[in-house]
Amino acid sequence: MSTTPLATSSDIALNLALSLISASVAPVLLLDGDLSIVAASQSFLETFDIGTDRVAGVKMADLGGGEWNTPPLWALLKATAYGQAAIPAYEMDLASPSGSRRLVLNAQRLVYGDAQAADKGFRVEAHDFPAEATGFADAVNGLLARLDEAATRQEAFAADVAHELRTPLAVLALELDRLDSPDGQRLKRDVSALSRLVDQLLILAQLDAQAAAPAAAAAVDLSEIATEVVSQYAALAIDEDKALALKIKDAAVVEGRREAVAAALRNLVENGLRVTPPGGVVTVTAGPGARLSVIDGGSGLAPERLAALSQRYRRGDHASPSGAGLGLAIVARIMAAHGGRIATRPNQAELILAFPSADRNRP
Repeated sequence: MSTTPLATSSDIALNLALSLISASVAPVLLLDGDLSIVAASQSFLETFDIGTDRVAGVKMADLGGGEWNTPPLWALLKATAYGQAAIPAYEMDLASPSGSRRLVLNAQRLVYGDAQAADKGFRVEAHDFPAEATGFADAVNGLLARLDEAATRQEAFAADVAHELRTPLAVLALELDRLDSPDGQRLKRDVSALSRLVDQLLILAQLDAQAAAPAAAAAVDLSEIATEVVSQYAALAIDEDKALALKIKDAAVVEGRREAVAAALRNLVENGLRVTPPGGVVTVTAGPGARLSVIDGGSGLAPERLAALSQRYRRGDHASPSGAGLGLAIVARIMAAHGGRIATRPNQAELILAFPSADRNRP
């Protein structure tokens, strides 16, 4: 069975803009954040006598003979691109080889791209659109609303299923505590593995919902995440005759989903404890900057090996026999959803979660 991923509202917004430009009878340009041209309407090309081969990817300031490179217009467009203002009716004189003409320009920011924080609930503002395009814009807004609803239902369903599974598993684990036998211990490990699998599937469902309709990100303190995860696994490390160390090095605050970031670090700590021999140390470091890292007592992962293990159902040499092969795949998905990446330094047996800083995400 093959599946087709849901288009995000970012994709829909971009496709809407391209469709409107192709259908528009008015001179229209679509610019990216650097004010380079993504697309131009046929009317724009004909009105200003510009060939199609001299448009896509060209900065607006370099269009034609440079007549569009006027500092006031450039400043206004930059402000619009960063969401600071829209241009309702800017008048300017455009000088060109064919003569001078008076123009009235309108500009509005249309957000699209990867994992924009405002995607969920995003709607196209159609009040400035030509009359022939408003019906199409309304239809797309209806589609965006249904996409948001579908993503919300998917996340709620995953949470309900996880809750229904966690409760009996927790009760079963308590009952198994009464069995002081090898079989009882084995069953407790199996129940623990099932609980972990439920948590992993819930995270995957949440990430899929987030990809379809991203919700607003929250501030995540990486030092708090590291402290919390180390506290959770300290007892397990002691039981296995291993040490779990924590280092805080001026860690940053990033934007994202706190529970997802914590889950990514938990996966690395679990893997680190698994490959570290008794008497060894697993070190969790928050910082410097927007990063978390785990150094363990294993042999390290080469970049190509890390890339292979980041695929679903690929298992490492020291993987838990009761696992489902989802650990590093989930970590990779979480990092991609946050605009970051998982990296390795095999000579130091270190895995790194590198995030974009919160400041970098702001215009």
